[in-house]
Amino acid sequence: MFGIRYIKFDSMTYVIHYTNGKPTKQGRGLAFFYLSFNSSIAAIPMGSNDLPFIFNETTNDYQEITIQGQITYKIKSPTQLAEILDFTVDQRGIYKKNDIEKLNQRIINEAQTATSSFIHELSLKSAIRAAKSIQDKINVRH
Repeated sequence: MFGIRYIKFDSMTYVIHYTNGKPTKQGRGLAFFYLSFNSSIAAIPMGSNDLPFIFNETTNDYQEITIQGQITYKIKSPTQLAEILDFTVDQRGIYKKNDIEKLNQRIINEAQTATSSFIHELSLKSAIRAAKSIQDKINVRH
């Protein structure tokens, strides 16, 4: 009735409540009433995420190798991420878009970009022995 709704989030979710396009409430694990006709709510997951990846590269002796691993990441600046990707939820707390997949793909692309030129400079034999160096190229802390 009258468009008044209630929504609640767990402590691992950073919530930004926008009223008429301006942030009015934000923080982790919020629960609040809101007017559905002039509100939008972004919910950014704050827990650590594990992202498996696999991609192929070619060495300098034209041998194809497969690089496989897992990246663990945690969102450090939820407000900045909310400006870049759409984490808007509906009245049930379900994401309207699947932008977490966009984020995951961007992270995998970064990992592939970080290793690509390095692998292209190595021979097959060197690439097989370069696991630690490849890990160092991918391991980025922001």
